[in-house]
Amino acid sequence: MLDSYRNLIDELLGTPSILRTMLDGTSAPPPEALTLIDELRARDEGMLDRLNTMLATQGAILAPLVNDSTAENAALALSGDPNELLSRFDHARGEIVSLLMNLTIRDWGRSAIGDDGQETWLSDEVENHVDFEEDQLVRITNAMTAG
Repeated sequence: MLDSYRNLIDELLGTPSILRTMLDGTSAPPPEALTLIDELRARDEGMLDRLNTMLATQGAILAPLVNDSTAENAALALSGDPNELLSRFDHARGEIVSLLMNLTIRDWGRSAIGDDGQETWLSDEVENHVDFEEDQLVRITNAMTAG
């Protein structure tokens, strides 16, 4: 069980390097790719709030996880400054990874009521986040090759 949690954290830790490799040497990444990266950042921030809610209140009712990308961040994504965008993503990712690395086994089993009305566990929320990220990385790759 502990190994599967470590694997989830490792996957989350690997994404910033993957994104930097994708953008390395690209003077003008496609705006669509930058927007997708910003969506990952916004989702990380939303996930951090969601996980903190689960840790604070056993059985909490979770609000839907939405992309709360602000107008400022969307403008940054569209301005084409990949370094600033990656810096913001790194910060959001660091917050999530820091939280996860300090969880106990019991914490990973915390439950809440998801926005679908079903019981969900913290470990499932993190796994769903990793699955979303994997899909998003495919979209970013497609945007980079199409652009």
